[in-house]
Amino acid sequence: RVRAVLFGLGMATALATGAQALDTSQLSAMSAEQIAEEAAYVHPAQLYVVATHYASRGEGAMAAQWLYAAQLRYRFLVEAGGEAARGEGIKLGYLDVITGDPIRLYIAGNVDEWIGAMQWALDWDDASTNTTTSKSEHAEVLQKIRLGLESMITAVDHNRDMILLDRQARQQEIR
Repeated sequence: RVRAVLFGLGMATALATGAQALDTSQLSAMSAEQIAEEAAYVHPAQLYVVATHYASRGEGAMAAQWLYAAQLRYRFLVEAGGEAARGEGIKLGYLDVITGDPIRLYIAGNVDEWIGAMQWALDWDDASTNTTTSKSEHAEVLQKIRLGLESMITAVDHNRDMILLDRQARQQEIR
């Protein structure tokens, strides 16, 4: 799992070309508040770097918060960009599998933390500047993307017992 996360870190860094970049040495020297502030100004692929940074430090809940922020921002970029952003959609899919799967596996072990991570991403995105994709020019698209994450929060909350039973059957950690 750690190998996949570190590979995802490298890929996120490589895929975020032409934008301000955050690397692990910078992240290690920054507070969580500084990271949250800087993250508003980077390409969404860089938010996967932030997620893998926290995952590699064993901070799974923080990793999940940034994973959902990355997904939210990247999905918004792809949807708002239409055909011109098709290549970005391919990158998003790749990063989401490589980086996202191990983080989602961890966070699903505590349904309340999982819901909290998704809500944190919505709150952070709402309060933060987005220099990659204009929130005002693409307000309808943003609302659609946010609604998708809000629907997932509702689904996880409504299915919490089934999620726990499924994890037990698979002998996955429940926290």
